[in-house]
Amino acid sequence: MQKRMKTWDSMNRRLLPSLNQIEVEEERRAHFAPGVGSCKLFWVFLAAGAFGVLLETLYCFWRTGGIESRATFVWLPLNMVYGVAGVIMTMVLYRVRKYSLVMVFFVGMILGCVIEFLCSLVQEQVFQSVSWRYSGPTNLHGRTSLKYAVVWGLLALLWMEVLYPLLSVALLKIPQKTGRILTAVLLLILLLNMAVTFIAVRRWVGRKVEAETSVQIFQWVDVWFPDSRMEQLFPNLRFTRSGDSTS
Repeated sequence: MQKRMKTWDSMNRRLLPSLNQIEVEEERRAHFAPGVGSCKLFWVFLAAGAFGVLLETLYCFWRTGGIESRATFVWLPLNMVYGVAGVIMTMVLYRVRKYSLVMVFFVGMILGCVIEFLCSLVQEQVFQSVSWRYSGPTNLHGRTSLKYAVVWGLLALLWMEVLYPLLSVALLKIPQKTGRILTAVLLLILLLNMAVTFIAVRRWVGRKVEAETSVQIFQWVDVWFPDSRMEQLFPNLRFTRSGDSTS
């Protein structure tokens, strides 16, 4: 036991311990979010979603010199595409990482494009809207682009080599009971945000057809999330049926 403690202390003094070393320490402590279990993946979703908002905001500022909302929730600074990508990539790349960094890069490229394509498809089918549309010879139905596949591959390397180990080490510093309570509270907040965002966007779509409504919850949404507020939250969203664009 003392030897293990000394080993972990020495690892903490390094910049980044390996994922294998982190996993051993999680097992020793009976950690609340070990390995790539559901609890850890929930934190991955939060971390990757927040990182996506930061990345997209900086990219937008670099291109336009302005700041726009890049979140996909009405109350949380999270981007669902990056959150979902983080979860799926972690589950797959955690097993692929033992082969080579080149393998991680190419698998990340493929996963990123597939996830981006499916997220765009689901948004269009459920909300009759799109938030991005690629052009140029390398795009795939406007939903993803082979040009940005390289970016997904680089993000996969960054995630598995730097960000995911940092997240795992940070979670190890949270006490067991505190970690379980914090996870439960954040999960409830996330589910509430998902529900409110879904209703707000559905009503936003509905207002294009029917401005007035007798449904009480939609009347509340009209007050809390009018078109002006939704356009501020989702500046790049446009409706596919009406051809209307909010940006």
